[in-house]
Amino acid sequence: MTDNNDAVGLIKTAFRGLVVEALSSNKSMTYAEFRSYVIAASPGFENDEIFNVLGRSIFYEECCNMKLKEQQASDSSSSSSSSSSSSSSPTTQEYAIVVAATENYGIGLKGGFPWPRLKKDVDFFKSKTTEPPRASHLNVVIMGRKTWDSIPLKFRPLSDRINIVITSSEITTSGNVHTVASFVDALTKVATLTNTGSVYVIGGARVYADAMAHPWFTKIYLTRVCKEFECDTFMPRIREMGYRLDQCDDLVIDNDVPIQFCVYSKPSQPEKKENEPVQEVEHGSKWG
Repeated sequence: MTDNNDAVGLIKTAFRGLVVEALSSNKSMTYAEFRSYVIAASPGFENDEIFNVLGRSIFYEECCNMKLKEQQASDSSSSSSSSSSSSSSPTTQEYAIVVAATENYGIGLKGGFPWPRLKKDVDFFKSKTTEPPRASHLNVVIMGRKTWDSIPLKFRPLSDRINIVITSSEITTSGNVHTVASFVDALTKVATLTNTGSVYVIGGARVYADAMAHPWFTKIYLTRVCKEFECDTFMPRIREMGYRLDQCDDLVIDNDVPIQFCVYSKPSQPEKKENEPVQEVEHGSKWG
């Protein structure tokens, strides 16, 4: 067992070295581009278990480390005490996913929700994402552009929260909104903000996948929709990936739909299973 653990450690170290080397040559490299880079440089990694299970996680961790170092280096106005504080890794900054999904992990249909408006779920979403752990702080919600667009104008941006939208184009808005180009940039932006509370990822499918692959991901607050609806958008599977069920409340009826509020936590060791393919289409967030 010890020899096997040593071998795994060596593979992870070698893989991390490839990540650093690749990002040094192209700081804007995507994970798909990196995967092609690795396979071309070291064909054996293509079928390697560590590569397939931890590849995205290690890649995103190094991306964040690189961007945070750049941010800290450019912040010439920071005091020495602030610099000391900001130099530590933000891994203590917990962030979580808040999502409603069917038992087949369906989350959307044609850019919206597959089910009728679920008031209890909307109330839970608003309470969870709005109430900060400390007074005078604001929670952060991270979302993709299509999720942002799905929020009715009168609720945009989500009030009493810092909104971070991942988009390749500008959006016209007022209030507490920041736009970034990638999920890694979103986490970097969080690290540079002050008086932030909890951080929640609220959609869509690709942003959920990025969050679940990232090593700083901690919890999933899942509203389980216990009734089948037609869906065309799905989040990555939770239980099959080895996430632990911490809590699941009794069934309640919400607009004639049975639902459960459940909490999953990040496993101490990653499950050795591949994520199912994730569709690029995002679904609307639970606004409120």
